[in-house]
Amino acid sequence: GLGGERAPLLKQNTAKHLEADEYHKMLGEKDTVVIDVRNYYETVIGRIEPPKDGAEFLDPKMRNSREFPKWLNAPETKEKLKGKKVMMYCTGGIRCERATALLSQMERAEDELETQGIYHVRGGIDRYLKTYPEGGYWKGRNYLFDLRGEQKAEEKHEDEVENETDSYCCVCKDHYALYKGKHVCSNKECKVPVIVCEGCRKRAETELKSTLLCPLCEQGHELRDLPLPD
Repeated sequence: GLGGERAPLLKQNTAKHLEADEYHKMLGEKDTVVIDVRNYYETVIGRIEPPKDGAEFLDPKMRNSREFPKWLNAPETKEKLKGKKVMMYCTGGIRCERATALLSQMERAEDELETQGIYHVRGGIDRYLKTYPEGGYWKGRNYLFDLRGEQKAEEKHEDEVENETDSYCCVCKDHYALYKGKHVCSNKECKVPVIVCEGCRKRAETELKSTLLCPLCEQGHELRDLPLPD
Protein backbone atom coordinates (compact mmCIF):
# COMPACT_ATOMS: atom_id res chain seq x y z
CA GLY A 1 0.00 0.00 0.00
CA LEU A 2 3.01 2.32 -0.04
CA GLY A 3 4.20 3.71 -3.36
CA GLY A 4 6.63 6.29 -4.66
CA GLU A 5 8.91 7.86 -2.08
CA ARG A 6 7.21 6.00 0.78
CA ALA A 7 7.85 2.53 -0.66
CA PRO A 8 10.24 0.48 1.54
CA LEU A 9 13.78 0.60 0.14
CA LEU A 10 15.01 -2.98 0.06
CA LYS A 11 18.59 -2.00 -0.81
CA GLN A 12 18.82 0.17 2.31
CA ASN A 13 17.28 -2.38 4.62
CA THR A 14 19.46 -2.80 7.73
CA ALA A 15 17.55 -5.87 8.99
CA LYS A 16 19.52 -9.10 9.47
CA HIS A 17 18.54 -12.59 8.42
CA LEU A 18 18.93 -15.19 11.15
CA GLU A 19 19.07 -18.93 10.65
CA ALA A 20 16.30 -20.81 12.43
CA ASP A 21 18.47 -21.90 15.37
CA GLU A 22 19.75 -18.34 15.94
CA TYR A 23 16.20 -17.01 15.68
CA HIS A 24 14.98 -19.63 18.17
CA LYS A 25 17.64 -18.58 20.67
CA MET A 26 16.79 -14.87 20.33
CA LEU A 27 13.11 -15.60 21.08
CA GLY A 28 14.22 -16.39 24.63
CA GLU A 29 15.93 -13.04 25.18
CA LYS A 30 14.57 -10.12 27.18
CA ASP A 31 14.18 -6.61 25.71
CA THR A 32 12.96 -8.27 22.53
CA VAL A 33 9.66 -8.17 20.64
CA VAL A 34 8.52 -10.54 17.89
CA ILE A 35 5.97 -9.39 15.31
CA ASP A 36 3.80 -11.76 13.29
CA VAL A 37 3.49 -9.89 9.98
CA ARG A 38 0.86 -12.25 8.57
CA ASN A 39 -2.87 -11.62 8.45
CA TYR A 40 -4.91 -12.22 11.60
CA TYR A 41 -6.86 -15.11 10.05
CA GLU A 42 -3.50 -16.86 9.65
CA THR A 43 -2.26 -16.03 13.14
CA VAL A 44 -5.43 -17.22 14.86
CA ILE A 45 -4.78 -20.89 13.99
CA GLY A 46 -1.06 -20.89 14.75
CA ARG A 47 1.80 -18.64 15.80
CA ILE A 48 5.10 -18.42 17.61
CA GLU A 49 4.69 -18.39 21.37
CA PRO A 50 7.94 -17.17 22.97
CA PRO A 51 8.99 -18.63 26.32
CA LYS A 52 8.12 -16.94 29.59
CA ASP A 53 10.51 -14.01 30.26
CA GLY A 54 11.48 -14.08 26.57
CA ALA A 55 10.37 -11.92 23.66
CA GLU A 56 7.06 -10.07 23.79
CA PHE A 57 4.69 -11.28 21.05
CA LEU A 58 3.00 -8.54 18.99
CA ASP A 59 0.09 -9.25 16.65
CA PRO A 60 -0.94 -6.34 14.40
CA LYS A 61 -4.37 -7.98 13.90
CA MET A 62 -4.48 -6.89 10.28
CA ARG A 63 -6.71 -8.14 7.50
CA ASN A 64 -4.10 -7.63 4.78
CA SER A 65 -0.55 -6.33 4.37
CA ARG A 66 -1.74 -2.86 3.33
CA GLU A 67 -2.74 -2.34 6.97
CA PHE A 68 0.72 -3.16 8.34
CA PRO A 69 2.25 0.32 7.70
CA LYS A 70 -0.71 1.90 9.52
CA TRP A 71 -0.25 -0.37 12.53
CA LEU A 72 3.52 0.18 12.53
CA ASN A 73 3.01 3.96 12.36
CA ALA A 74 0.72 4.02 15.42
CA PRO A 75 2.35 5.76 18.44
CA GLU A 76 1.57 2.84 20.76
CA THR A 77 3.33 0.43 18.37
CA LYS A 78 6.44 2.61 18.09
CA GLU A 79 6.58 2.87 21.88
CA LYS A 80 6.75 -0.93 22.16
CA LEU A 81 9.63 -1.11 19.66
CA LYS A 82 11.87 1.62 21.07
CA GLY A 83 15.12 0.28 22.49
CA LYS A 84 14.18 -3.33 21.72
CA LYS A 85 15.46 -6.02 19.40
CA VAL A 86 12.66 -6.31 16.85
CA MET A 87 12.06 -9.73 15.34
CA MET A 88 9.58 -10.48 12.56
CA TYR A 89 8.36 -13.63 10.84
CA CYS A 90 5.92 -14.71 8.13
CA THR A 91 5.18 -17.89 6.19
CA GLY A 92 8.19 -18.05 3.89
CA GLY A 93 10.03 -14.77 4.46
CA ILE A 94 8.75 -12.66 1.54
CA ARG A 95 6.47 -10.37 3.54
CA CYS A 96 9.23 -9.86 6.10
CA GLU A 97 11.51 -8.47 3.40
CA ARG A 98 9.10 -5.56 2.92
CA ALA A 99 8.04 -5.25 6.55
CA THR A 100 11.59 -5.07 7.93
CA ALA A 101 12.60 -2.66 5.16
CA LEU A 102 9.74 -0.37 6.14
CA LEU A 103 10.73 -0.34 9.82
CA SER A 104 14.36 0.20 8.83
CA GLN A 105 13.33 3.20 6.72
CA MET A 106 11.11 4.64 9.48
CA GLU A 107 13.93 4.23 12.01
CA ARG A 108 16.26 6.29 9.80
CA ALA A 109 13.61 8.99 9.34
CA GLU A 110 12.50 9.32 12.98
CA ASP A 111 15.05 10.18 15.66
CA GLU A 112 12.83 8.88 18.47
CA LEU A 113 12.32 5.45 16.88
CA GLU A 114 15.58 3.67 17.66
CA THR A 115 15.74 -0.10 18.08
CA GLN A 116 18.51 -2.50 19.06
CA GLY A 117 18.31 -4.08 15.63
CA ILE A 118 15.78 -5.66 13.27
CA TYR A 119 15.81 -9.40 12.58
CA HIS A 120 13.84 -11.99 10.62
CA VAL A 121 14.16 -15.73 10.19
CA ARG A 122 15.56 -16.92 6.87
CA GLY A 123 12.94 -19.01 5.10
CA GLY A 124 10.15 -18.00 7.47
CA ILE A 125 7.97 -20.39 9.48
CA ASP A 126 8.46 -23.09 6.86
CA ARG A 127 12.23 -23.21 7.50
CA TYR A 128 11.72 -22.90 11.26
CA LEU A 129 9.39 -25.93 11.37
CA LYS A 130 11.76 -27.99 9.24
CA THR A 131 14.56 -27.11 11.68
CA TYR A 132 12.36 -27.87 14.70
CA PRO A 133 10.06 -30.73 13.63
CA GLU A 134 8.87 -31.08 17.22
CA GLY A 135 7.61 -27.49 17.00
CA GLY A 136 10.11 -25.37 18.92
CA TYR A 137 8.20 -22.28 20.03
CA TRP A 138 5.58 -22.75 17.30
CA LYS A 139 2.01 -23.51 18.43
CA GLY A 140 -0.83 -24.73 16.20
CA ARG A 141 -0.97 -24.75 12.41
CA ASN A 142 0.78 -22.72 9.73
CA TYR A 143 -1.75 -21.37 7.21
CA LEU A 144 -0.64 -21.94 3.61
CA PHE A 145 -1.92 -20.38 0.40
CA ASP A 146 -1.23 -23.43 -1.76
CA LEU A 147 -3.23 -26.64 -2.14
CA ARG A 148 -1.85 -28.06 1.12
CA GLY A 149 -3.85 -25.45 3.04
CA GLU A 150 -1.79 -25.77 6.20
CA GLN A 151 1.39 -27.11 7.76
CA LYS A 152 2.15 -28.42 11.23
CA ALA A 153 5.22 -29.55 13.12
CA GLU A 154 5.83 -33.02 11.65
CA GLU A 155 6.73 -34.72 14.93
CA LYS A 156 3.91 -33.20 16.98
CA HIS A 157 0.77 -35.30 17.49
CA GLU A 158 -2.41 -34.04 15.84
CA ASP A 159 -4.27 -33.89 19.18
CA GLU A 160 -1.59 -31.66 20.67
CA VAL A 161 -1.73 -29.35 17.66
CA GLU A 162 -5.51 -29.18 18.00
CA ASN A 163 -5.31 -28.28 21.69
CA GLU A 164 -2.77 -25.52 21.03
CA THR A 165 -5.21 -23.45 18.98
CA ASP A 166 -7.99 -21.32 20.44
CA SER A 167 -9.74 -20.51 17.15
CA TYR A 168 -13.44 -21.25 16.75
CA CYS A 169 -16.24 -21.73 14.22
CA CYS A 170 -17.70 -18.34 13.32
CA VAL A 171 -21.24 -19.80 13.44
CA CYS A 172 -21.53 -21.98 16.58
CA LYS A 173 -18.38 -20.64 18.33
CA ASP A 174 -17.17 -24.14 19.15
CA HIS A 175 -13.44 -24.84 19.01
CA TYR A 176 -12.31 -25.49 15.43
CA ALA A 177 -9.05 -24.80 13.61
CA LEU A 178 -9.47 -25.77 9.96
CA TYR A 179 -10.29 -23.56 6.99
CA LYS A 180 -12.50 -25.53 4.60
CA GLY A 181 -15.08 -24.48 2.04
CA LYS A 182 -13.65 -21.06 1.20
CA HIS A 183 -16.10 -19.21 3.46
CA VAL A 184 -15.42 -15.48 3.88
CA CYS A 185 -16.51 -12.66 6.16
CA SER A 186 -19.74 -11.05 4.93
CA ASN A 187 -18.51 -7.52 5.69
CA LYS A 188 -17.92 -6.06 2.22
CA GLU A 189 -14.87 -4.12 3.48
CA CYS A 190 -13.32 -7.27 4.92
CA LYS A 191 -13.98 -10.52 3.03
CA VAL A 192 -11.20 -12.46 4.78
CA PRO A 193 -11.47 -16.26 5.19
CA VAL A 194 -13.51 -17.46 8.17
CA ILE A 195 -13.57 -20.81 9.98
CA VAL A 196 -16.73 -22.91 9.67
CA CYS A 197 -16.94 -26.33 11.33
CA GLU A 198 -18.33 -29.47 9.71
CA GLY A 199 -21.66 -29.21 11.53
CA CYS A 200 -22.31 -25.63 10.39
CA ARG A 201 -21.05 -25.93 6.81
CA LYS A 202 -24.38 -26.49 5.02
CA ARG A 203 -26.10 -23.59 6.79
CA ALA A 204 -23.07 -21.36 6.16
CA GLU A 205 -23.36 -22.05 2.44
CA THR A 206 -27.05 -21.11 2.32
CA GLU A 207 -29.10 -19.26 4.94
CA LEU A 208 -26.17 -17.88 6.96
CA LYS A 209 -23.87 -16.88 4.09
CA SER A 210 -24.67 -13.16 4.41
CA THR A 211 -24.14 -13.10 8.21
CA LEU A 212 -20.71 -14.76 8.60
CA LEU A 213 -18.26 -12.51 10.45
CA CYS A 214 -14.55 -12.89 11.17
CA PRO A 215 -13.31 -12.35 14.77
CA LEU A 216 -12.00 -8.84 13.94
CA CYS A 217 -15.39 -7.72 12.61
CA GLU A 218 -17.10 -9.29 15.62
CA GLN A 219 -14.83 -7.20 17.85
CA GLY A 220 -15.23 -4.04 15.76
CA HIS A 221 -11.46 -3.95 15.29
CA GLU A 222 -10.10 -2.15 12.22
CA LEU A 223 -6.93 -0.40 11.09
CA ARG A 224 -7.94 0.92 7.68
CA ASP A 225 -8.58 4.51 8.89
CA LEU A 226 -5.23 4.95 10.63
CA PRO A 227 -2.69 7.25 8.87
CA LEU A 228 0.13 5.85 6.76
CA PRO A 229 3.76 6.73 7.59
CA ASP A 230 4.70 10.17 6.20
